[in-house]
Amino acid sequence: DKLILSHEQEVLRLYGNATRSSVNQDTPLSYCSLLKDNEVYNNPSISLPEKFISNDCTNTELGKRG
Repeated sequence: DKLILSHEQEVLRLYGNATRSSVNQDTPLSYCSLLKDNEVYNNPSISLPEKFISNDCTNTELGKRG
């Protein structure tokens, strides 16, 4: 059962990726992945509006860790 569910999720993910690429749409980024990219080491490869990357939530103690 778990294998079937895993396979169904993978098929849905592939269909979603194919649909997004057919209309030239970027993969959506969650706010958590934006925080991780801003905090850890990766900068998103796409240019995002400054309001998504630099706001009050990212300029907290969480964002000040080194």
